[in-house]
Amino acid sequence: MKLKPTQKRIIFDAIGYYIVYCLIQILFELPQDAPILYGEILLKAIPASILFALVMAWFRKHDPK
Repeated sequence: MKLKPTQKRIIFDAIGYYIVYCLIQILFELPQDAPILYGEILLKAIPASILFALVMAWFRKHDPK
């Protein structure tokens, strides 16, 4: 199955947003004395990053140029 350029862009955007979301959660939003639940953060980041990539693709498609 060959992916279209738009589909590739959505996949790469989702991966990038996933990495950024995880870094922000780990570096800034975890309290210093709380037990760190990396697995939970990584699992919560998956749907958030996919949704954000799809929303950004929709905005790119409907952008008045």
